[in-house]
Amino acid sequence: MRSNATSVHFVSIFLLTLSIVLGVVAYLSWANSQQRSKEFAALKRDVNSLRTTVTTLDEERAELDRLLGFGGEHREVMEQLEVGLATHAGRPAPATVEAALRRVSRRLGDVTLERDDLTDDKLELERNLTQSNEVAEARVGVEQTAREEAQRDLSDVRRGYEETMADSREKMLRMQADIEAAILELDEKGGSIADLRAELAEVKRNHSRTVAFLNGKLKRLQSDHFEKPDGKVVLVDSITHSIWIDLGSADNVETGLKMKVYSGRDGTVKSKPKGEVVITKIVGRHQAQARILNEELTHPILRDDLVYTPLWTAGLVNTFAFVGTMDIDGDGSDDTARLLSQVRAAGAKVHSYVDDNGKRVGSQIDGSVKLLVVGAVPEDPSQATTRDGEQVARKIVEHVTQMRREAEEFGIEVVSLREFLERTGIRSAGASKSKASVNRSSSVRGQLSRLRQSR
Repeated sequence: MRSNATSVHFVSIFLLTLSIVLGVVAYLSWANSQQRSKEFAALKRDVNSLRTTVTTLDEERAELDRLLGFGGEHREVMEQLEVGLATHAGRPAPATVEAALRRVSRRLGDVTLERDDLTDDKLELERNLTQSNEVAEARVGVEQTAREEAQRDLSDVRRGYEETMADSREKMLRMQADIEAAILELDEKGGSIADLRAELAEVKRNHSRTVAFLNGKLKRLQSDHFEKPDGKVVLVDSITHSIWIDLGSADNVETGLKMKVYSGRDGTVKSKPKGEVVITKIVGRHQAQARILNEELTHPILRDDLVYTPLWTAGLVNTFAFVGTMDIDGDGSDDTARLLSQVRAAGAKVHSYVDDNGKRVGSQIDGSVKLLVVGAVPEDPSQATTRDGEQVARKIVEHVTQMRREAEEFGIEVVSLREFLERTGIRSAGASKSKASVNRSSSVRGQLSRLRQSR
């Protein structure tokens, strides 16, 4: 019995101890579970925070990609950014976007300053143009009066010349009629007519000498009046390749008119031209804008240079006559129709010409004609390949002889086609422009400096 009681005691103690141990283990497990729950909750909060941060970073990266203009993975964006900095931010490429922005900002500042300088230069050019216009307006009255007086003087001289020529021709015809009547009378009487024929020849020689003297006098007057400049360059803009001249709507100048430019130092238009311009816009009563077609590299067009064309004269309509083959582009074909069209387009008048069939169109040359232009003339009409061609060639030769005689009688200057083209600047649409060499400046400030030096 005693042994059984001891066994029960031991079992009871063991179970109690086991219960305590199990209780402690259960408590520790519960406490650990509570701690882990807290840690899991904290970890969950951290994961949510990280997710929010990742979402925010993704949004910020998308916004940054939008600002940079790139897209794709991080490595691709970085590569594109480096290429963009190297390409657009200049050499050497900046290391950071901030450095690139600073460089661009400096360049923007420089461009803004340059723009302001150009604006100031433009305003100064406009002031100079206004002053030049005022000077031209003030000066044009005196020059216009002098031009009108010169034209009146020349008209008076022409009238006197024509009257003198008419009287001379009338006297010669009367004398010739008298001599011929005397010859007939002597023939009837059987007398000698050698003396009368000699007298008639002397009368003709005197008439020819009178015509030659009056022609020389008239040419000198024409040289004084017609070989003077039509106008003057008042402003040059090498940026737009344009000039402004002191001729405008009041002078009846028209757009499309080509004019030669001569050095203002000579004061005449007898020297070699330094360039050529074409009127593009009528700006005012005594001002027009022209585009530079060509100029010499070593002698660029400057302010106060002179402009001139024989096709146009203020207040007058110049008249021309043409004879011969007018080959203006060197291709061997007749360009008479094209040449006449360009002459008329310049405001001039065609008095008479010979067409490609050898027919003369227009009236006999008189004192209203300024120039007789002679083109190519057949040397030997019999060398023509066809009978019709030979007849046309003979007609052209006859017209050349006759029109030269008419021009000589009225003191009209006779020029070759080449000289006429050089003096007027007329060329065919397909003519080579290889000789045109325009010297251009690179800044408006340089142009202003040249303008100041030329004042």
